[in-house]
Amino acid sequence: MSAATCPSCHATLTSADSGEPWCPACEWGLDDPVGHEVTGAGWIDRLLYRSAFRLNRVQFGRFAGRAIGRPGYGAAGVFLVAVSVVLLGGELALLALAGWLAYAHLSLLTAPLILLILGVVWVLLPRFPGLPDEFTPLDRSQAPTLFALVERVAAASGTPAPHFLGVDTAFNAYATPVGLRRRRAVCLGLPLWAALPPEQRVALLGHKLGHFANGDPRVGLLTFPALNTFQNLADLTRMGPPELWGCFAAVVDLVARPVMWVISRSLLLVHVAMTLVGARQSQRAEYHADELAVLVAGSSATRGLADSLASRDGLEVVVRRAARTGHDARDWRRAAEEARASMAPRVPRFRQLSIRTDTSVLASHPPAGLRARLVESRPWQEARVGLSEYESDRIDSELAEYYRRNAREIGWVEH
Repeated sequence: MSAATCPSCHATLTSADSGEPWCPACEWGLDDPVGHEVTGAGWIDRLLYRSAFRLNRVQFGRFAGRAIGRPGYGAAGVFLVAVSVVLLGGELALLALAGWLAYAHLSLLTAPLILLILGVVWVLLPRFPGLPDEFTPLDRSQAPTLFALVERVAAASGTPAPHFLGVDTAFNAYATPVGLRRRRAVCLGLPLWAALPPEQRVALLGHKLGHFANGDPRVGLLTFPALNTFQNLADLTRMGPPELWGCFAAVVDLVARPVMWVISRSLLLVHVAMTLVGARQSQRAEYHADELAVLVAGSSATRGLADSLASRDGLEVVVRRAARTGHDARDWRRAAEEARASMAPRVPRFRQLSIRTDTSVLASHPPAGLRARLVESRPWQEARVGLSEYESDRIDSELAEYYRRNAREIGWVEH
């Protein structure tokens, strides 16, 4: 810890392993852009970071102390829908052009152009991915207590239950629609699930199921193209290392590379702009999902979950170490409880540090520290759905085979 004092309020500054110190009292200096790279241009990335930091603060101030309610499309959503419609219209126009060329002017000269047009359309088509390869689906017969808990949480929050419930080995959890039919899937990362006490497990489920009712533009059919197409175009126009050698190839590379660099970076900036428009709506959706978590699990558990996420680095390390030494999830949870107790005095610092490290124009989630503060700013609520230690242990027993089977992989990766 630095002995320097804050130039604003004269409190003693604090610091982390990376980045400039900040003031824990007034948070002067917290907006230092640590490791924030989007475009590769330093001054642009710093500007983008500080813009995102300011917007996070403004949005938090707008929601503090009051209910958000189910987000609608709003001006940002309408703009993204309009961009998506234009993009889809452009793809249809390209398809029509390819069809006209193939029908009326097919020749050795036009055939490569037709194939190029079809290739571009194929790259730009919206993708609706299915379940990830890492997703291990669960069956009700395997985990009846967990499925019953999910259904209780869904009923209490007024959200639909998932079609698919599964686990993976990430210190994370997610909820997403999959496939063209947009069927609902919830995935619980085994290390994260094992690290949480019973009440925070309920809050986690309440938050994740909230994603099926929070209007997140990242998964909307009408907003998805605007948020993904320009990234695909930027990747398509980014040139890799030269694959051909010789004078002619060197001249072509010398001429084409600067042009393609400008095109790729311009498309990336458009993608960043689209993401910046959608990020405010996505973060509002995350705050709304936290509201639903409070409704189900109560304020204390939801705040505790946000604090666990703010201190996730420490929790993840001890859980993965425990996984290396034993397959029993009770050992993992015991290690997490001990780490949580030892880190409790530093939670305010972890909250502040998350505000720095979780800020980005590309971030779809608000910083965990702001999420915890927002819960604290509202009237305190008690839990509607409880999970006893006995039920929590039963769920771990139902997942014991998955813990055992994945212990080696979970313990091998340590951050």
